[in-house]
Amino acid sequence: MIRTLQKIGNSRGIVLTRTMLDHLGATSAVDVQMEQGRIVITAASAAQPGRRQSFDEAKASTFAQCDDTLRQLADAS
Repeated sequence: MIRTLQKIGNSRGIVLTRTMLDHLGATSAVDVQMEQGRIVITAASAAQPGRRQSFDEAKASTFAQCDDTLRQLADAS
């Protein structure tokens, strides 16, 4: 399907129709990934594991992976 790029501020964008959004299952957010010459849009709830994490998710993941190192650094000071 060919869509026309529309000027949005200093950028360009495309409008996704209600039919497209319904097909995608998107409500308020989408995940946009660039892959070898194409842009892939998925519903945020169906985003792949590499999706951008919330701050709390990233913090919990970092502490889980680096707990020992962080404790050693804290004890060294």
